[in-house]
Amino acid sequence: MIDAIVKRTVRYRQHSFIRVVRRTLAVIFPLALIGIIAQVLFIVFFSNDGYLYNVLSIGDWVPKVVLTKAQYSLLALSQVTIEMLTVYAAYGAARYTAQLYQIDDQVPGITGLVTSLLLSVRYTPNRGVSFDQNMMSYGSLLGGLLVGYLVGQIFRWLGKKNRLKPGQPIHTVDIEEQVAAYTRPILVIMLGALAINFVLNLVSYYSSYTQAAALMQSLSSGNTPFWLELLMVCLTTLLEWLGIIGSYNFQLGTDSTEAMANLNYALAHHTAYGVPYPYLGSSLYNSFANFGGIGLALALLLAMAIVAHSYNEQRMGRANFLPVLFNGNTGLMVGLPVLLNPLYILPAVFLPMVNILIAAFAIFIHLIPTPVYWVPDGTPGPLVAYVGSNGNFVTLLFTLALLAFDVWVYIPFVRLSLAVEGRIREIDAKEDHKDV
Repeated sequence: MIDAIVKRTVRYRQHSFIRVVRRTLAVIFPLALIGIIAQVLFIVFFSNDGYLYNVLSIGDWVPKVVLTKAQYSLLALSQVTIEMLTVYAAYGAARYTAQLYQIDDQVPGITGLVTSLLLSVRYTPNRGVSFDQNMMSYGSLLGGLLVGYLVGQIFRWLGKKNRLKPGQPIHTVDIEEQVAAYTRPILVIMLGALAINFVLNLVSYYSSYTQAAALMQSLSSGNTPFWLELLMVCLTTLLEWLGIIGSYNFQLGTDSTEAMANLNYALAHHTAYGVPYPYLGSSLYNSFANFGGIGLALALLLAMAIVAHSYNEQRMGRANFLPVLFNGNTGLMVGLPVLLNPLYILPAVFLPMVNILIAAFAIFIHLIPTPVYWVPDGTPGPLVAYVGSNGNFVTLLFTLALLAFDVWVYIPFVRLSLAVEGRIREIDAKEDHKDV
C-alpha cells in the first residue's frame, strides 16, 4: 500500500503544473522566509501587544524613536516580500512554464508579473485606482501560480515559432525579435486580464472578499455551534493548503460578547472552570490546534527533525524553527513545501480537529480550564493555553502531551514524503543520464 501511495504521488508530482509550482515555490522561499521573520520580529518584539515585548519590558529600556523606526523598517521589509509574494509567484510560474516547453522565459516572466498586478487593480469611489493587497500577498498564492502557469501556456500555444532549439543558450536569443514575435500572446493575455479585472470590479469581488472574511472571523469568536467550529477549522486549513489564507481568524481575545463574559466570570469567581461559554472556537483553536501556525506546523517541524537526516531537510528545519515557534509558518508552507502536497493534507486538515475534540473533552471533565485570559501576540503555540489559563500547570502538561501526540501522527507522513523525494531524485538522475 505504501509503495502504491509513493507511485501515485510521484505521478502527481510529474504533472506540468505541479512541477512548475514546486520550482516556483523553491525560488520564492527565501522571500517568504525573510518576510515571515520580519513579521514575527515586528509582532513579538516591537508591538505593544507582543509576547517578548511584554516579557522583556522592551518599551521600558528601548527609546521610543528606536522602536518606531524598527517597526517601520520591519513593516517595509514585510511589504516588499511576503505581501507581494503572489506577484513574484506569477512571475516565476510564467518563466518556468515557458522553460518547460523550451520557450525563452524572459518575456513570459514579465508578462506574468504584469498580469498579476493588473488583476489586483481595484476601483473605489473614494480612492480611485488602487491595488488590492489581498490579491498580491501570500493569501492569494494559488491565484498567482495559476496566473503564471496560464500565461506560460498561452505563450506555448501562440508562440510555437519562438521555441529554443535543443541546447540553444538563452543569451543567443535576439530579444527584439522575440518581443516582436510575442506581440500576439501578450495582446491576448492583456485583453483577457482586463476583461477579468472588469468583471471582478463589476461584481464588487474585492469588497465581497472582505465581507466574507469579517463574517468568518465573527463565527470564530461568537457562540457558534461546535460542529460549525470544526467545519470552519477544516475549511481554513484546507484553504491554506491550497495557497489561500483562510479568513477564519481565530484569535484568543476579549473582543466578542462571549469572550468578555468568560473573562468576567473568571475574574469574579477567581477560576476559569465553569465559564458560560467553554467551547469558543477562538479559545479552542488558538490554544490547542495552532501550534506553530495553521496545520500544526510546529509538530510537522519536530517530526522532520526526528525523521529527516539529509542536509536539505535539516537546513529547512533550522531556517524555519524560530518563525514557526512564534506561529509564523509561511516559510515552512512554501519551502518544504506543504502547499499542494497531497501527503500532508490529511494531518494538516484533520489533526487540528482531533486536538480540538480532545481539548473539549478535557474541559468537559474539568481536567483543564477554558483559556479565557489575554495572551500576547506571538506567544509560542505550546504556551498559549498555559498563559490563557492564568498559568495552570496541568494545562501546560496537557498541551505538551497534545503536541507530542501530533508529532507522533506526523512522523509516518514525513517518512512517506522523504520516500517520494528519493524516488523523484532517482527519476531525475536517470533522465539526466539519458540526456548525457
